[in-house]
Amino acid sequence: MAQLNLITDPWQPVITGRGPERLSLVDELMRAHEVREFDGLAAPETVAVLRLPVALLIDGLRLKSVEEWGALW
Repeated sequence: MAQLNLITDPWQPVITGRGPERLSLVDELMRAHEVREFDGLAAPETVAVLRLPVALLIDGLRLKSVEEWGALW
């Protein structure tokens, strides 16, 4: 049975300045400044797909309060 690693295997369809691509979660985070939109997703799906990278970002920053997020933003 084939396995998909969401962290390293390209699976997320996006549109970048280069055109349509599929990115892994790592690539999506590292190249976030290049991603213009998620390809082929309806609004609710886009929100769902964004939850994972946002959760990883918040966890990585170790923000402890809304005030810290506001100061960073």
